[in-house]
This record gives sequence, C-alpha cells and structure tokens, in this order.
Amino acid sequence: MTPPRAPGPPTKRAAILFLTVFAKQEQSYFLDMQLCYLSGALRALGQDNDIAEAYLRRDLSAADRTYNQALLARVREAIIEGAYDKVYVLRAWGPELLEALRPSAPELLPYEAFDEADLRSRWRAQRARPSELAPEPDALQEILRAEPNLDVRTLNEDFRPAREWLALFGDEGCVYRRDLRKAPALEGCELPDDGSVSLRGCAFCEVSKGAPRRSVARILPSLELQLTRLRRLRPAARDLVLIDQAPFAYLPRLVSHVASLDFAPGVTLHLQTRVDVLLAQRSRLEESLRLARDVGIRLSPYLIGVENFSDRELEILHKGITARQNEALLQLLDDLAGRYPDTLATEDLSFGFILWTPWTRMEDLRLNLAALRRVRMTRFRGDEILTKLRLSPRVALFHKARAEGLLVDRWPHDFLSNAQRYGYEEESPWRFHDGQVGAAAELVFSEYE
Repeated sequence: MTPPRAPGPPTKRAAILFLTVFAKQEQSYFLDMQLCYLSGALRALGQDNDIAEAYLRRDLSAADRTYNQALLARVREAIIEGAYDKVYVLRAWGPELLEALRPSAPELLPYEAFDEADLRSRWRAQRARPSELAPEPDALQEILRAEPNLDVRTLNEDFRPAREWLALFGDEGCVYRRDLRKAPALEGCELPDDGSVSLRGCAFCEVSKGAPRRSVARILPSLELQLTRLRRLRPAARDLVLIDQAPFAYLPRLVSHVASLDFAPGVTLHLQTRVDVLLAQRSRLEESLRLARDVGIRLSPYLIGVENFSDRELEILHKGITARQNEALLQLLDDLAGRYPDTLATEDLSFGFILWTPWTRMEDLRLNLAALRRVRMTRFRGDEILTKLRLSPRVALFHKARAEGLLVDRWPHDFLSNAQRYGYEEESPWRFHDGQVGAAAELVFSEYE
C-alpha cells in the first residue's frame, strides 16, 4: 500500500487585478458596475481577483509630474504586494502607461485582452446556484446574476470621488438601427463585414445592434434583482443610472420598485436615452415624473446624445435626428423642469456633444456656436467647445476618414488627444479636411490647456 504523501505548501491560486488609471482627478467618474459584476462572477467561479483604481493629475506642471510618478510607483508596489499573475488595465490611454507599469507584473495587458466571452460561457455553464429567473439569451444579463464585487480600492492617498453612482442594466443595445451602408455620407466607403464594425445606427458608435431588444417581461425581473441586491450592499446609495435607451414602457413600474426598497432620501434615477425617443415618449415621462414626485424620487435625463446643431454634421454622424429636434428636446426639458422643479433633476446632466470632426466646416462652427448660446448649452454639459470625435477601427467613420486620407500617425499636439485629456482608451489620430478649421481647433484647445 502506498503511504500517503506528506502535505506540501499550500498552492497559491492565480490572482488577477483589474486596474483603472484615470488621466485626471474628477468627481464625475462613476463606478464601473459591469466590471464589478464580471469580478463577482470570476470570484464565484473560484478565480481570485481584485479591482483597483488610481487618479493621475493632468500633468501640466512639475508638481503634477512628481505626483504622478509617485502615484505610479505606488501602483507598482500594490501590484507586487498583491502577487498578481495578470493585471488588466482599463482606460489604457497610451502605450507609455502600460510601459510604466509592466515591470511590476508577470503579465500586464490592456483590458481588451481579457476574454469576456469565455467568462460568460463558463458562468452560464457553472454558475454557483440555479437562478430563480428564466435563462437569458443575453450573456451580460446572465453575469448580472452574480454578486457584484463593490470593493474597489483607490490607490491615491489624497483623492477619492465623492459620489458613487451605481448602474442598472435594462437593455444595453441601441434602439436606432438604420443601415450605415445606405448612408449618403458613407457612399463609396467600404465597411468591414466581419463583425468588427457595427453596420447600423450612429457612424461613431461601438454599441452592438445585433441582438433584438429584450421584452419588458425579461427586463423588469432582472432590474428588480439588481436593485434588491444593491439596496442590501449599498443602502446609502443616492444615484442610480439606468442603462437603457428606451425605458419608458416600464419606467413607472421601476420608479415604484425603487420607492418600495427605501433607498436614501432624495435618491435619483438617472436616465440615458435618445432625443427622438424622449420626444416620442413625452407622455410616459410625465407619468413617471408625477409618480416620482408622489413617492419622493427624482428623475434625471442624465445622458442624451444631442451631438451637434448642424444638420450637415448630424448627417455625417448618421445620428438619425435633426438640429430642430435637438432644440425641441431642450425646450421640452425646460418646460418639464418648470412644472416638476423638485422631481426633474438637472444639476448633473452630461449630454453627448461633438463639435469637432474631420469634416467640420466654418459654417458648421457658426451654426453650433450660435445654438450653444441660444440654448445655454453649458446647463447640459461642460467643456462643449472641447468635444471632438473619437475614432477607432471599431466605428464606421474611422473607415471613411482612412479612405479620404484623414488619418495621421499622431496628433500635432498632445492637447488634441481625447485619450490624454480625459483618460479614454487610445484613439486613432486624425486631421481636419479644412485647414482653417484645424487652425481654429488648435487655437481653442491650446487656450484651454
């Protein structure tokens, strides 16, 4: 009989760190809830992992650079102390960030290298306990049944965002699905048909439009489960962000459910939607506002993609709305704010806007600047004159710019890079077709640097 083997040292389970490095210190960032659910699902499957974040300064002075060097050293120390086998970096806004951190981990990769599809497949097959809900065809909705990991470590010693906004996932797809291959602005531009680029909807958007919209019968039970769990994990939460561009069919029932869970007083439900959808669903929004007023909840049209006040630019963006509709929407919100002053929250709005594109003309700038003053756009978003189109191979307009010779190797000035300014993922640099517009852009951006 073979004698039993002596126990050896415990085997260390391979650990993963999800690291977000923000390019500036702002209070506007809210918690990446999708990452929290993915982390929770990994833990349920037996994979150790943590989430951490660090907030750099804008690197405009010697003091900022010294601070950033010390912070990155602290990040490297945290990676080494955690003995992580893999580190996935979110918001990897440039190769220099990865190079600065690479010596601290056996594998340090941009988050795009993480295999979400494999995780979702394993979660579907092996999740810890059967769900009381019907099986979901959408993989993300399956992941939402995991217990989210909300324990996010901030590596700064002197800075932390003051507010914690928690996302709720209704239907993550886009309701606007007009065929980009028939867009006049893209005529003659060959778009990849391998699934790497969405062929429907806005020409600058990466959101998938392949799956059919989920029914209210599926959306509501999932949202109720998410809300009940978040109420237990974060009872003091005051800001809930609903990820769904067309929630109005079930919004009154969702408002009632939020009220029944007794969140903190003054809890706000922030909505993301489209201009045309909200205009068409005005009556349902008003119904929800009346109900929210009665139960002490606030509603905020937090994110709406206005994008531009030039119809020519809106056609290039393939936005599916007009400048007149944009102004009508803003007027509607002013009217509703006057009628529901304590219920329609307007202090934290962050509307989508894109002033500068490779195809912007001086007339487009004149139209936009006049409209920005007329509607007092600063009420709806900040830094609107610094908003610039972001291009990557995953959006249709990248391929239009490449076909027209408007892509370049690098920005002529770092202050023109959205990735450097805001800490977005690395983007593809481009130049203006109109040199006069390019000169104007450089002047404006340099003044705000």
